[in-house]
Amino acid sequence: MPIQVNPFENDIVANPRELEPCVQGLNEKPLQQVLKKYEIVSVGSVPRKIYHNHAWLITSAEPGYGKSYLIGRLFKVLEQKAVPVYIRPFQNPSTCWKSILIRLVNELKYKNCFDNSIPTRLEQLTHSILTPLLSKDNPEQDSQLTDLQYICNVEENTSNIFPQQERLISGFTELLELKGIELHSSASSWLNLFLNYTYNKSSYEIKETCMAWLCGENLYQNEAKAIGISRRDATHPEISSEEVNEICYMRIVDICKLAGFFRPLFFCFDQTENFGRNSDLVRAFGIVIESLTSTCPNQVTVVTANQHVWEKTICNSMEHAHIQRLRAEINLEGINRKQAAIFVKQRLAGHKIDENRAGPFVNGKWIERFFENKPQVGIRAFIQQCKMQWNRVEKAEREKPAIGDYFEKTRRKLASQPKKHLCDPDILYWLVLEVANGVNGISAAKHKTEKGYFEIQWQLKDHAILFGFESGFNSTRWMAIAREAIRYCSARDNLKTVILRTANLPTIPRPTWRKRGIEIEAAIRECLDIIYLTKEEATEIYALNQFYMDAVEGDFPFLPEDVLQLIRMRLAWFWNKATGCLANNKAVELDISIPEEVIDKLTAAVRKEKLLSLDELITNQLEPFNRDQIIAACSKIPQIAIHKGSETILLQWLSNP
Repeated sequence: MPIQVNPFENDIVANPRELEPCVQGLNEKPLQQVLKKYEIVSVGSVPRKIYHNHAWLITSAEPGYGKSYLIGRLFKVLEQKAVPVYIRPFQNPSTCWKSILIRLVNELKYKNCFDNSIPTRLEQLTHSILTPLLSKDNPEQDSQLTDLQYICNVEENTSNIFPQQERLISGFTELLELKGIELHSSASSWLNLFLNYTYNKSSYEIKETCMAWLCGENLYQNEAKAIGISRRDATHPEISSEEVNEICYMRIVDICKLAGFFRPLFFCFDQTENFGRNSDLVRAFGIVIESLTSTCPNQVTVVTANQHVWEKTICNSMEHAHIQRLRAEINLEGINRKQAAIFVKQRLAGHKIDENRAGPFVNGKWIERFFENKPQVGIRAFIQQCKMQWNRVEKAEREKPAIGDYFEKTRRKLASQPKKHLCDPDILYWLVLEVANGVNGISAAKHKTEKGYFEIQWQLKDHAILFGFESGFNSTRWMAIAREAIRYCSARDNLKTVILRTANLPTIPRPTWRKRGIEIEAAIRECLDIIYLTKEEATEIYALNQFYMDAVEGDFPFLPEDVLQLIRMRLAWFWNKATGCLANNKAVELDISIPEEVIDKLTAAVRKEKLLSLDELITNQLEPFNRDQIIAACSKIPQIAIHKGSETILLQWLSNP
């Protein structure tokens, strides 16, 4: 029986932490170069305070040289030695630090397993700080404090540690002063946060409040007091988005300094080609690199890029001083003839291909012919050659998958990764600005309101919508959002405001918000539309974003513009949801029509079959488009008759309409 799945089908690293076996020697030099940079910040007694004054640029001659694979190998080596933080391009320059902080905090609090006996990195950081404080008076406790089982013994440690809280704070403050470590937030606020997150299990809200403060969210006084955050360190709910972004930057600096008690941070900026489409993003990215390398100790920062895109688009928009923060490039290598043969053997063995089938394929002359005029090639190009060769050997040449098939593969992978289901304001910003701006009937542009709660405006035919992205749950801030919504909508006819949130966030207003809740509910009835995306809807949007990023980087044989067209079609449900409740509760009609080339494909399919069901046409030919769009298109073609039955719709080709 022929093999049903091509063992070389997978030619893209979707998740750097899930890798195929490595070909020995491939990109070993770049790997070791980066690891040597890490060693510099990992030596010495704690708390360390070691600066890398430069980031490290990893480039490839073209897409497919294994940038993401190298990141995966680095993460695997450093998993128990560092805190790896994988960062894809942010979309909003004014919230860039917020975007990075969210990813950093997710790595600190996330568990890669379901074993509750394994503490999170944030809990381990807590104990790395407590160890010198508690062992100062009792050296015998030192080894016990670093034991993972002891760390997780919540009941025992709660009774031992909280009674010493004031002494621990005093000792922590003295230790920081002695080591010359200056934090933006007070030592007492930080240590109280660590203790409450690790040991205060009295309520779920305590841990959530700790995470909110850590992520730069606004707390009102009783929430801050509950976790020991000082009044000075609890930010005011009505500060602007720029001020929130600055607070997030200061949180990152403080975490880097505190990482000196634990493990260095390993920041990796991948898919940076996506910055090249917007000069504002490039400039913000340059500021990020300069700030990380000049003010953040105990970290290594690497940046990956395709060399041509980096030199042509990114360097032209980045400040010279920021470029100087990137040290000489670490160049990725291609795969050579010897490594290629090893790779093929490993891939076939991993798919349990019988030796009788694998032998002729591995030993065939095709590998030698492929490398005849080139000493090395990008690993992806070679995998794609393997894929074609396998199909020839099996005599089962397959048609190139449709664009929808590529997306479905991305969606399935993302759906299995829990971290990718959390609220990501950066992706929602991309959706409402960049994607929406190509939808017929919508003109999207940046439009920041006075307080900054709304950042993007949609101009429709007779209406306008202001969008905001608030993931917090502070009642004072939400009351300010409601008032700004009413103020803007009262001053302008046919305007509404929208806040996008995901299903994992609390519903607004919360039941405990009595007086403020009444005012917020009034705004919701009048002009404030809070849209909660279901888990499935958020996964769809996040997967489409990942798919687009991969296309920009060159991972798929489709132009980014074509991928955006697919995205706009698939998100017809979102455009309708976002524009609803306008014009006396009637949704605004948007022209999300089918392109001419698709109309031609539709016509050809019905002409060939003479009689075709609508479901079959959508499944086999036009999967990205919904039934209403197809019916509307067919109704404009005179040669196609539409027959609506009780259970199915048939499309008939008429020779003489």
